[in-house]
Amino acid sequence: MSEHENPHIIVEEGIERGREAKIPENGARIGRAHENDVVFDDPSLSRFQCRLFFKEDRLWVADLGSANGTLVNGKEVTEAALKVGDEVIIGEMSFRIVRDSYHGLPAPMSEGEGSAKSDTQAKKESGKKDDAPKVEKISPAEADEKESGSKDIDLGLGKKKSGGGSSADKGERRPKGDGKVPTVFWMVAILTVLAAALAVVYKVSGLGEKPALKQPEGDTLAIYYEKIEGDAENVFRYEMMLEDDVIKVNIDNLDTDQHISEEVTVGKDIIATLRTDIINAGYSGLQPEYMGLSDSSYDLKDITVTMGNKVVRSKVLNRTEPKEFADVRKLLETFAEAQLGLAALALPPEELRRLAQEAYLLGQDLYAAKNVQPENLWRSLRAFRDVEIHLRTIEPKPDYYDTAISMQSTCDDEISKRYDDANYQATRAMTLRDWPLAAEKLKVIMEQIPDRGDERYEAARRKLLEAERNMER
Repeated sequence: MSEHENPHIIVEEGIERGREAKIPENGARIGRAHENDVVFDDPSLSRFQCRLFFKEDRLWVADLGSANGTLVNGKEVTEAALKVGDEVIIGEMSFRIVRDSYHGLPAPMSEGEGSAKSDTQAKKESGKKDDAPKVEKISPAEADEKESGSKDIDLGLGKKKSGGGSSADKGERRPKGDGKVPTVFWMVAILTVLAAALAVVYKVSGLGEKPALKQPEGDTLAIYYEKIEGDAENVFRYEMMLEDDVIKVNIDNLDTDQHISEEVTVGKDIIATLRTDIINAGYSGLQPEYMGLSDSSYDLKDITVTMGNKVVRSKVLNRTEPKEFADVRKLLETFAEAQLGLAALALPPEELRRLAQEAYLLGQDLYAAKNVQPENLWRSLRAFRDVEIHLRTIEPKPDYYDTAISMQSTCDDEISKRYDDANYQATRAMTLRDWPLAAEKLKVIMEQIPDRGDERYEAARRKLLEAERNMER
């Protein structure tokens, strides 16, 4: 880690002892699931254990409903501010805070900090339990917040802010090409006058610099698209970035408690087609801004398209989109959904949970009957994959989720074994010129793997045609 990437935490106990991590400005989830920002391969952790984030440039930790809880200096917390030297225990591991703000170098530790183990850690190692009562740390700001009844809405995108504009109001700008979006500050108070709440959202979201995408060369393409829909009850934010053949999408929906961050590398031919479609839609002829007013909602759509040395940015706020703008917006959303598989966003969480449970039960039934019909094992695999797809945006995951993931590997392994066996027998029969037996085994393969897009199905189909031609001679 370079001097410009000073860590915020260092692991002191556990299987990843000595590992350091820097927390980005928009925070980081920690756990054993690969979807986390910081992944620790420790079975004692929950899939999503806790989250570190910054509030007013101070490092905080929040437990994500983990099984073992999150302890700060021996006290279990739901959410707590952190300072240099604090020990955070999660599962059977612990890490020390060596820097407690996003900016600046690590603060010096007092003598003995960082090397001496806490009383709690010593008790853990000796097998003794900590008899201290579990107390949640609450900052003075949170106490005032609870007394007043107000509540900040945190999209998980960065620091909360109690007033004023965004960082862009003060002239701050993210370095060019870092691929991150400036922190969006939200404060939607529970007010008796709806218009006052909407005015806050309008003021905060309407300001700020967009990330400076790296200028693409030649006919390549770079895109930044942001959509925010807000009212006094909910805020929905959608962000899409395309740069260097990588598409990234971040989605935050407070109403359904969905927070999604996905990315994937896209083929150059697919991007070239998207570029042509954007040109044909007439996006380059749009005005920079289409502004309107609304008494009941906040509706922002902002798209920046960069092609070579030409940059076109157009923003629509609280008014009907021009046709060319709407065409490009729908084009981008469809493109992202197809590349990242985000169809689950169209359904509410309750429906996704119901579909996932039905798929899980179906997968179990089909696996139990895997020897009744040749295709049952394949259908079982598809059902368990559907569980993963339906629950992709749902947190916390139900208890059967890990079993469904494990069953995918089990089914896949058994399908491969059956294929290898049948394919060997078919190949042997063809070598012996026993065409009827070869045809029989090849048909078994096609029944066991009924996916025409699967290479094994196609290979068996070609061999079957050859066997049938020889049988007709």
